[in-house]
Amino acid sequence: MRFPTFSRYIPIAWDRRGTAVLEFAITAPAVALFLAGAADYGLAEWSRSCLSNAVSQAGYYAFRQGTTVSTTNITSVVNNAFPLTSSPPDPLSAAVSAVSVSYPPSGTTGTACYCPSGTPATLGTAVSCTSTCPDGTAAGYYIQIQATYTLKGNFRLASSLSTNGNQISDTVIMRLK
Repeated sequence: MRFPTFSRYIPIAWDRRGTAVLEFAITAPAVALFLAGAADYGLAEWSRSCLSNAVSQAGYYAFRQGTTVSTTNITSVVNNAFPLTSSPPDPLSAAVSAVSVSYPPSGTTGTACYCPSGTPATLGTAVSCTSTCPDGTAAGYYIQIQATYTLKGNFRLASSLSTNGNQISDTVIMRLK
């Protein structure tokens, strides 16, 4: 027994016009979402790289100035080295929202020396400036520079997947002497 094919009785069954439009309508939003997310992630990583560079330049400035470095000047170096500024007004740009410069735990320079350890470096407790660290180096004065930037934009897919949200930050601990 033979079954009749319905395409012989219903002309629309063999009509393929509009198939490409339908396929495009189904796949275009997914492709657009993927491309927007990739662009957003790229901008977030570029911002992170720029912030890291600005903090590194401030650390190098502090290293070159030594123990007489001014925290105001360090903040200026971070803000001047960061390429995303608030002018001209742009939804993707804003200045570094917070820069904190501190001399570890003592609060002022020249009062205590430290022996860093670990990766990333931690300073631990203050030691005598004439003492030798466990790794054989001399104890020294340190400064900590931390900057935070708030990502801007309307499409924040990468930041919604991040544990820090729209905030990116970078920290450097620099030996001054």
